[in-house]
Amino acid sequence: MGDFVGHAVPGTMFLLISIWWFLGVLLQTRRNSYIVARQRLLCSSNSVNEGVKPRSPPTVWYPCPCKALSKFPVEPIVKVLFAIIGTTGELFFDGSWVLVDRNGKFVHEHLNNHSHAVMYCLFGLSGVVDIAMWSGISIPLPPKFDFIMMSACFWIEGLLFYFHLQGHSDISVRLHTILYIVIFFTACTFFPEVFSTRHQSLLALMRAILLGIQGSWFLQIAFVLYGPNPWEDTRANVEFLVIAFAWHLFICITVAIVLFVSLHRLCGKRFVRKRHDRLQQALSDEEEEEAISLEPL
Repeated sequence: MGDFVGHAVPGTMFLLISIWWFLGVLLQTRRNSYIVARQRLLCSSNSVNEGVKPRSPPTVWYPCPCKALSKFPVEPIVKVLFAIIGTTGELFFDGSWVLVDRNGKFVHEHLNNHSHAVMYCLFGLSGVVDIAMWSGISIPLPPKFDFIMMSACFWIEGLLFYFHLQGHSDISVRLHTILYIVIFFTACTFFPEVFSTRHQSLLALMRAILLGIQGSWFLQIAFVLYGPNPWEDTRANVEFLVIAFAWHLFICITVAIVLFVSLHRLCGKRFVRKRHDRLQQALSDEEEEEAISLEPL
C-alpha cells in the first residue's frame, strides 16, 4: 500500500527480525566459543573426542534459545506468518487484488500493492524453504540453499524499489534510492556464507545492522510522505535526507554495540560458566571411567 501503514508494517517487521538476529548472533558466537574450548580441552587431556558433537552446518535462521521452542523453527514460521499478514493486507484489506480490469489493462493504482505483495511472498517462500530443510523432507535442495534464497529475496526487493521511482517526487525518489541501496548491500552479505563452512559472526552482525536500518528507513518513509505532517518537496528537505540516513546508521550501529556488549555481560559470563562446568564434569567422568577400566581385575 502506498500509504503510512503500507510502509510502517514492513518497517516494524524488519526491525523485529533485526533484533532477533542480534540475539542469534550473540548466542551463536557463545555456542561456537564453547565448542572450540571443549575441543581444545579434550585434545589437551588426550581424550577421545567421542563426546564432541560435530558442528551442524550453519543456517540462515537462528533457533530459539527457549528449551520449549528450541525444537521448532520459530523464525521461519514467523517469516511465513509475516508474509501471510503482509500479502493479505496489501491485496485484500485494501481491495487491490484485481490486477487486470475488464478491458484487459493493468490497474495502475494496484500495481504498487502487487509489488509489495510479491516481496512478502518471496520472504514467505524463504521461510518455507527453511522449514523444509530443517524438517529433513526428501527435497533435493543443495546445502546453503537457504542463504541463496534469502539473498534472492533482498535482490528482488531492491529491484522492485529501484523501478518504483517513475513519476515520483524528488523527495520520494531520494527516500527510495537510499532504501534500495541498503537492500542491495544486505543481499550481498549472504553470498560469502554460501562458500563458507563456518558461521561468520561479522557478516551476520552486518546483516542485522543493515536490516535494522532498512526497517527504520521504512518508518522514515512512512512519516515523511504519509505522516501527520508530510514533508514538502523542497531542495532543503531532499538534501537533509542523507543527513537523516547518516543518523539512522549511527543509531543502529550504536544500538547494536550496546545490545551486543550488554547481552555479553549479562548472559555471556553465566552461559560460559555453565558450559565450562558441564565440560569439566564430562572430562572428570571420562577420566574416572578410564581409571576404572585400567584397574586390574
